[in-house]
Amino acid sequence: MAHIIEIMKLEELLQATPEHQITMFQALTNRNHLLTKINGIDLWIYDVENNMFNVMFRDGAGNVQSSTHPILDYEETPEGKINPSRPLCKESQIRWNALLHNLSVDPSLPEEGYIDLDYKNRSRRVRSYYKVSKDAEGKIKFISGTSEDISKTQEHMKAVIESQNEYIRVINGLKSTFESIIYIDLQDHSFKLLESSMRMRNFAEQFTNAQEFIDDLIAKTFLPEYKQEIKELSSLDTIKQRLADRRYISFEYQNTEMTWLKLKVLPAEYTPQGELTHIIVTSEIVDEEHKTLDQLKIKSERDGLTGLYNRSTGVAQIEQQLHEESGLLALFDCDKFKLINDTYGHLVGDKVLIVVAQTLQKVFEGQVVFRLGGDEFVSYLTQSFIDKKAAEGINTLGIFQQLRAELSNVDIPELCGQCPSISFGVAKSDKDNLLPFDELYKTADISLYQCKKYGRIDLHKM
Repeated sequence: MAHIIEIMKLEELLQATPEHQITMFQALTNRNHLLTKINGIDLWIYDVENNMFNVMFRDGAGNVQSSTHPILDYEETPEGKINPSRPLCKESQIRWNALLHNLSVDPSLPEEGYIDLDYKNRSRRVRSYYKVSKDAEGKIKFISGTSEDISKTQEHMKAVIESQNEYIRVINGLKSTFESIIYIDLQDHSFKLLESSMRMRNFAEQFTNAQEFIDDLIAKTFLPEYKQEIKELSSLDTIKQRLADRRYISFEYQNTEMTWLKLKVLPAEYTPQGELTHIIVTSEIVDEEHKTLDQLKIKSERDGLTGLYNRSTGVAQIEQQLHEESGLLALFDCDKFKLINDTYGHLVGDKVLIVVAQTLQKVFEGQVVFRLGGDEFVSYLTQSFIDKKAAEGINTLGIFQQLRAELSNVDIPELCGQCPSISFGVAKSDKDNLLPFDELYKTADISLYQCKKYGRIDLHKM
């Protein structure tokens, strides 16, 4: 009963003149005995023997006021006359009067407690604390207490609760995106799992030290190519330095289940002197992001119709291989392709291009193949590929003959029994006497012209 002053002071107030009562009440409120920082508090005393209720309060202007009146049955007095200074709603007034009456006649009731009451317009709520005072013979002399306006407190608590609920909703929403959230104390290396899968939770139960837990987790769940880098990142001995003036550290990796995850380390708590004491480590599954990135990468690198590398990617791939290994640059185009488009339509022409692309990939397995544009394709046959075929009994010319043989077995119904055919030209590349792609392409283009004109090509001369 922190808001009720000692009985002696209440007796003094009860026995004092009205002027003296106001002076004493003023002194008590100034000493913060009867007022909290948020809510105004009234002091009241009910003289049981004389049936007189005395209340002291601050009005809207902050001035101390006093009101004295008898406690009567609510129905016997016009509403608002029982306590003109603090008119309660009918239900609250009945409860209030009943409380005071019952306390004065029923010795079995608790001698101190509180009751909540509403004002008439129900826009405010009062909590009245009470205490029963008896004389030496045990007879109730008066009931005293304080009335505290808790409307602001309730509104504040509602706002706090709603704010907390919103915070909890946000946290729960974030939790659903993380595979795990770990709270780590950098001082003693203890840790707590704020969110995790059941498997992770069971695994973590084996450890009390965060560094040991992290090291074992890396050893058992990370792919080899990520282990060293993530081990350096997750060292708790150096994390303070690496997080200095940074909002977070992040790292993406694949686990042994080939799932992409993003690890993020964030500062959580500091000492008043600014020393980092706790961190949060989150692990988020980002498979979908990587799928999207992979799709965008494929779209940027691939020809939309055939699925082969497009020109820019294909040229870059071959230019890299030119420095690594000697070989043959081969240029292809589809025979009579314009006639096919004009006779059978572009949809059939597209089918021919797709079939040619698939056949090139099949015959030149493992080699760079790309669509140059229109009906032209380019491939680079490395010397190791040519040697491998030779070991199988297929010489260089035989590789191209195999390509034509594969196309001769293709059936495109719209071509009415005709098969796609291609012409090709080649240019030899020597990594020890390197020519740029453009020079090789010009030589291969001349070779392709000869093939179309004469129906054959002399690879030995090339």
